[in-house]
Amino acid sequence: MIDSELDESADKAGWPPQLGGLYRLSANMSCSNLLSDIQISNGLCWSLDSKKMYFADSAQRQLYAYDFDQKIGKVSNKINFAATPEGVCPDGDVIQIFSIPAQNPSCLCFAGVNLDYLIVTTAMQGIAHENLDTDVDGSLLIYKAGVKGVGEARFNLENRYLHDDLSLSETQP
Repeated sequence: MIDSELDESADKAGWPPQLGGLYRLSANMSCSNLLSDIQISNGLCWSLDSKKMYFADSAQRQLYAYDFDQKIGKVSNKINFAATPEGVCPDGDVIQIFSIPAQNPSCLCFAGVNLDYLIVTTAMQGIAHENLDTDVDGSLLIYKAGVKGVGEARFNLENRYLHDDLSLSETQP
């Protein structure tokens, strides 16, 4: 499993410094840093064959591509894949465009049994209080997509689970 972090204590008037990173959580629950010097990570996704990892640094307005070794969970050969205003998934063609009423759409994914619902998160950061539309800014929006998305790989704990106290235990047969 790979996830990101962001320093939210930075100057609210501008983008935060590059203090964020991407981290890998292995099945044995060890955590390691995959990438550093990231401002705002967005749009983390993989190619359909899982050999390329893509992610956008929204503050840099850049979509990066890496070779991804899924056996050991490492990235290499960073390239500037495309300039972008926000995080996007690069596989495929534009099939449909949704008009999102929020000022800051942030991330999206497909959901539902048939992966035919588009889920969009929106951010409130950087919007003056008097300009907020609380119906959509800082919300989770759900659309019937009309197309089928691609599912994400699932994180497998290999017969392990987390207790309420966050300690790791083996499951009993």
